[in-house]
Amino acid sequence: MQTKIVLHADELSRLPELFGNLANLVKYQTQHPTDQITVTVVLNGDAIMAYLMPSVTEKIATYLQAKMTIEFHACNNSLSSHGIAATQLPTGVIVVPAGVLDLALLQDHGFRYIKP
Repeated sequence: MQTKIVLHADELSRLPELFGNLANLVKYQTQHPTDQITVTVVLNGDAIMAYLMPSVTEKIATYLQAKMTIEFHACNNSLSSHGIAATQLPTGVIVVPAGVLDLALLQDHGFRYIKP
């Protein structure tokens, strides 16, 4: 089985559910190593502030070491509107020009959209 998923949050209050979903996907992948799961996390809007939180930075570092493909994307428009420089982001976070366009392109490439 090959599955591509995009997890999206634009509100900080949705992050516990988002990271819960991500933890469940990593657990599943660990239990089913022949399945191929690819996950991209897209944060925009006020959720972009999460990339500055030490607890989120630690989670990202851990997830990037998981035995599955996980990417973290940050909307450049949201970074700009919140006064965040790309250099402030955790290692491994990819800046995309526009979060909404990124979501559309990922879906065009077969990613299933999930917004916890």
